[in-house]
Amino acid sequence: MGDCMSDQYVDALKHFSKLFALWSPSQATDVKPGACGYFDSGGQWNTIADLCKPDDAEKYNFELALPAPKERSLGRWDPICSKNVNWKRVVLEAPVKLLQLNVEFKLKLEFSKNQGYGACLVTGPTVTTKYFQHPKTLFHAWAKQNFYSMSRKFLDVKDHGLWIITKVYETPRCAISSWSGAAASSCLYASVGALSGGALTLGGEIGEEQSNVLWRFLPDDDSESEGLWRSVKNKLLRSSDEKQAGPYVVFIGGLRYQKKMFGVTTVDMGGPLRGDDEAEGGFETVDDDGNQFWVTCEDWGSESRGN
Repeated sequence: MGDCMSDQYVDALKHFSKLFALWSPSQATDVKPGACGYFDSGGQWNTIADLCKPDDAEKYNFELALPAPKERSLGRWDPICSKNVNWKRVVLEAPVKLLQLNVEFKLKLEFSKNQGYGACLVTGPTVTTKYFQHPKTLFHAWAKQNFYSMSRKFLDVKDHGLWIITKVYETPRCAISSWSGAAASSCLYASVGALSGGALTLGGEIGEEQSNVLWRFLPDDDSESEGLWRSVKNKLLRSSDEKQAGPYVVFIGGLRYQKKMFGVTTVDMGGPLRGDDEAEGGFETVDDDGNQFWVTCEDWGSESRGN
């Protein structure tokens, strides 16, 4: 990676089951268990191969027939926040009425922090995880045999590491906010029926009073503005809409492989953040000139089962 905001967001939410948080949530059709690729400097996912597909598996010498990923509903989630952020649900004494948009906000989720960088993720109505069991036994040997050739063919792998996604957490609707500096709080407003506890529903409207704290909504095709207010009416999109259709992957777990040189990994130079078990299970390999080098293996929550 390398983009300051995406790096900060990953680091701020890493405490949640040691998972990798997506600053730019991706469609579940693109980011899924068995996908192999990398996150670029802007935090966007780039697929190299889907190792679940026979054609891709054959092309990249992946010989194991993968089982179908397991799937489990995790139910309704409260907001996921960085450790320095607290949240509460508030009923507004005086509703916010946006007459031109025919919207009335009666509730809000208020997020507050004392200092530093704050991040929050609101999902809904439920979260689902899809995952492989014992993923390292499925992919590690292949990564050891093919990392060097992949890094030669795809130069971004050298800069950003090679990811094999083994787990995803997806949701039909989400809102993301992060902020640093002087602002102490951020609010997500909602009409009646748009919230269930601290989770979004599949109805109603959500919105924000625009400030230096920006909310990002998915899906967002029905976004409308009135003065300093922005409102988004929920509309689940058809899967044929490539740009906006959900569900959206908000966390991933997986294995990231990266070349280590001169005491640091190549991605250290660009600022990406590492998992807790970065050196465990790494391996030594050789380039075309016979030079040996070490490849680290970071495990980002691949065995965790979520909350």
